[in-house]
Amino acid sequence: MGHDPLHFTSTGERRPPVNFAEVRAAADQAEAVQRTRAAHTVADNAIDVDDCRELLSMLGLNSRANARVGRSRVL
Repeated sequence: MGHDPLHFTSTGERRPPVNFAEVRAAADQAEAVQRTRAAHTVADNAIDVDDCRELLSMLGLNSRANARVGRSRVL
């Protein structure tokens, strides 16, 4: 008997096996997009650069890239 490379989903559908690395990369990309959107929203609503910096920090969005986006959007 040959090995069936298809797997069943929770709904009973058959699908090919998933490449973990590809799924992880897609999840990382989606998270980066979400963090960028969040940083833009904070920057758009911040009173000034210091307010933006503090809000980004509180939200854990204070990486250099996000902080740079925040400063450029507020000024």
